[in-house]
Amino acid sequence: MEKHNYADWEEDPRFKQCNREFIATLILFAFNVVLVIGLSMALGHGVSGEDMTMVFGLPAWFFWGGFGASGIFCIASIIMVIFFFKDMSLDADDDSYQE
Repeated sequence: MEKHNYADWEEDPRFKQCNREFIATLILFAFNVVLVIGLSMALGHGVSGEDMTMVFGLPAWFFWGGFGASGIFCIASIIMVIFFFKDMSLDADDDSYQE
């Protein structure tokens, strides 16, 4: 089996951008999870059924934790794609990407 010499190998700059996008997506996902759990716990933990606040017929903790946070992060995802993600060709022989 032939050994490869990677000393003169140059990494494609698209890999660096893809890693940045991946890390940004993970961070956004982590914030989403923390916000959903935080809102749900803050609004619903320890509240009895009689004292529970309702929003559109749903418990407030479920409405704000589920629909409110999802709406916020749908908008945040769109903003992240518009301003942070870069459109680039994934063809193997395309060198048009400039960092």
